[in-house]
Amino acid sequence: PTTPQTRLTHPKNPQANSPPRSSEDVRLFALDRNLDIDDARMWYQMNFVDRPGCDKDGVAINNWKGHCTAYCKAEAERRKAG
Repeated sequence: PTTPQTRLTHPKNPQANSPPRSSEDVRLFALDRNLDIDDARMWYQMNFVDRPGCDKDGVAINNWKGHCTAYCKAEAERRKAG
């Protein structure tokens, strides 16, 4: 397995870069942002269940909400492109 690089913390709010506590956190985030829930669930599975909080290149995910949003938007674009 790949080990993530050192995590950076937000200087004013260390919790800002904390990983999601559960898939439910990710589901609620997806609902709030109108993202596809299945895409968000897949993102969580790949990055926090199958891998230790890192992306496919082994880089630690420091901003899970931004990373999840980008993944979900890219998946939606792929579906549109057909």
